[in-house]
Amino acid sequence: MDTVKNFISTLMATVSNCSLYSMDHIAVDELTRKSLMILDRLLAQSGSLEIMLIEDDLIINKVSFKGMGLQANNLKKRLKRKGLSRIQFLSGVTFTEFKQFISEIQQIGKAMPSFPHIKTGVLDIQLDESRIEDDFDDTDVSGFVLKQIENVKEVYRDISQSGQVNIIKINEVIGNFVSACKKQINILKLLTYAKSREEYSYIHATNVSVLSIFQMETLGIRERLLLRDIGIAGLFHDVGKLFISEDTLVKRELLEEKD
Repeated sequence: MDTVKNFISTLMATVSNCSLYSMDHIAVDELTRKSLMILDRLLAQSGSLEIMLIEDDLIINKVSFKGMGLQANNLKKRLKRKGLSRIQFLSGVTFTEFKQFISEIQQIGKAMPSFPHIKTGVLDIQLDESRIEDDFDDTDVSGFVLKQIENVKEVYRDISQSGQVNIIKINEVIGNFVSACKKQINILKLLTYAKSREEYSYIHATNVSVLSIFQMETLGIRERLLLRDIGIAGLFHDVGKLFISEDTLVKRELLEEKD
C-alpha cells in the first residue's frame, strides 16, 4: 500500500511539474524516471496496475484507497477533467511512453491517444445482472451460498487487516444475492448458520444482507441499484466490531471507561 501511495504522489508531482515547465525540463525528466521506477516495482509484483475512479473513490487493483491526501485528490481531478475513470498500466512501459502519457494527461480538452502498455478509458461498473440471473443454477443453491460466504469472508479479512474495502467484490456478491432473490429461491436456502464464533461476524452479516434484500422485495421494491444499496448496508451493519477486542465484545459485566 505504501508503494502505491508513493507512486501516486510521485506521478502527480511529475504531472504538476510538466504543467509548470516544458516536457524537456530536467525536473520533469527526473520525476518521470522516479515515477517509472516505482511503477516497475508494482508491475513486477502483480503484472498490471489498474486505477479506477468510481464516484469519488479511487480503486487501485480492486481495493479502495481512502485518505491518501492531496496528490490522490489531484489525480481524481485530473481524471475527471480528462473524462477518464480507468487507467491500466501493463508490464513493459517504456520511459518515452510514460513521459508521453504524463504530457497528455495534464492537457485539458484533448482526447487521450492510445499507448502500447497504458490503457485508458471510461469504466462501466454495472454488473450484467440479467446474465447472472439467467445463469443462476437453482439446483446447487448451497454451492452458490458457500461461494458468496467465502467472498464475504475475504472482504471482512481485508477490512480487519488493512482497513481496505474491496468494492468490486462487494458489488458482485450483493448483485448475486439480488439475482437469487429475483429467482424466487426459498429465502431459508440462502441463509447460513455459523459453526464457530470466528465465523459469526461475516455469516451473520451475510444473513442480514440477504434478509434485508428479501424484505424490501416483499414490500414492492424492485429497483436493482436500491436493492443492492440495501444489501450492502446489511452486509456492513456490524463491521465496527472488527475493530473491537474479543474480550470487550463478550464481556458480561458493565463496561469500564477503558472499554
